[in-house]
Amino acid sequence: MGEIGLSSKRWLVPRGCLGQSTIGMEGLDMDIARQVSTVLLVGAFAALLTSCGGSSDAALTAATPEPGPTAAPASTPSDQLPEGTYRTAELTVEQLVATGVSAGFDQAAVQDFVLLRDGVKGSAVFTLKLEAGRWSQFAAYDGDPAEMGWSGTYQVIDTDTVVATDPCGPITYDYALDADQLTLDMVSDECQGFAGDSGEEDLIAQTVIFETAPFTKIE
Repeated sequence: MGEIGLSSKRWLVPRGCLGQSTIGMEGLDMDIARQVSTVLLVGAFAALLTSCGGSSDAALTAATPEPGPTAAPASTPSDQLPEGTYRTAELTVEQLVATGVSAGFDQAAVQDFVLLRDGVKGSAVFTLKLEAGRWSQFAAYDGDPAEMGWSGTYQVIDTDTVVATDPCGPITYDYALDADQLTLDMVSDECQGFAGDSGEEDLIAQTVIFETAPFTKIE
């Protein structure tokens, strides 16, 4: 850049005139100095802008928080035990009685409940409806329309425990959900029976109804 500037200025100085040449060189030195100064100023200004811009970008980057990992949504009772209608297959009297006996109840007491108290002659289908915090159990015997067995509120305690409560008292069940198959196992029943009933009858009822077969979600 200095050599290009010097070459262009040389042609402005008349050859053979040393005095003029000396004066021309002095003017040339001043012009070069001005050019150098201008170049340096422009370069310094550009460097300043670059530096400021970089600092601003760095500051903005530092001030912008990095997005943290998205937390997985916590499961709710409706996720653990979805609302809906669950129903058993058609169950025989023999299956119902065998379930009660396997649970440790006297066979005669189980037969009395199934055959006489509930009036099952040949088969039964049980339905459980969970809706808006209500636990409603229905029974259809021998092909007849389903009728309400009992209804109350329910609360899902954790991933394998649910408590259903009616005026007689709370009943605790272990439950397992495999796809659309709901399995229930009565753990405790605080109902001591209404007038004329024994506490054992309700234990037999809960065992026979909920433990004989899994419930399949139908809607």
